[in-house]
Amino acid sequence: PKRQRMPMKVPDPSLPNFMVTVEPFQTAAQDIRSGGADSPQPLDDRLGIGVATQLLSTLSRVGNISVIDHETYRSNPDRWPNIYLIKGVITEYAETNEAAEQKKDFSLGPIGQIANTVGNAVGSRVLSLAGVVAVQAGVSSEQTAGQRKGSVGLDIQVIGAGNGQILSSFPCQGTFVTQSATKANTALGFGMSSSAYQSSAIGQAQRAALNDAATQISSALRMRGRR
Repeated sequence: PKRQRMPMKVPDPSLPNFMVTVEPFQTAAQDIRSGGADSPQPLDDRLGIGVATQLLSTLSRVGNISVIDHETYRSNPDRWPNIYLIKGVITEYAETNEAAEQKKDFSLGPIGQIANTVGNAVGSRVLSLAGVVAVQAGVSSEQTAGQRKGSVGLDIQVIGAGNGQILSSFPCQGTFVTQSATKANTALGFGMSSSAYQSSAIGQAQRAALNDAATQISSALRMRGRR
């Protein structure tokens, strides 16, 4: 996966402390594409609230930034005249999957026929019986590999709540790819399978987008503080 940009956690003593609050995000994406374009699932306002809450948590770990709960801010906005309001729109929220399948078969039939013929000729019941089993047996190996790609797009605005000035506006993008694999082997009528799957692609993509957002918000505020 693409390496995520991480916001600076260490405070800079030469800069002031910035107060921020995050408004619940709006959702411009029409639906989540999960499993391909043929299975859309409608989005609702809960997604925007959840993404905003996660961004607030991410910003709380960034140096020189103090976060204020949005409902607390709304109840008494005059208490924080110099606060910065973070607004956002979810422009993309998608997860797709792709699968590739590979199957190999190996038959013991020809070997079994030879063993059966030789066993009958020399009077060996063991060899003859082994040949019959081999004729009916087969070995197969089937491997399925799946790849899920998550993509999350955000559009962020940093606004001075006191004067309504847009300090900065920028897009953020997060992508992540997970791999899953299932392997099945069959021999003599017995089957064995094993599988491995990594974490949710869209969840990791959302984390990457929020890290990108926190990094750019921090950079915008730090530039403001150095003026």
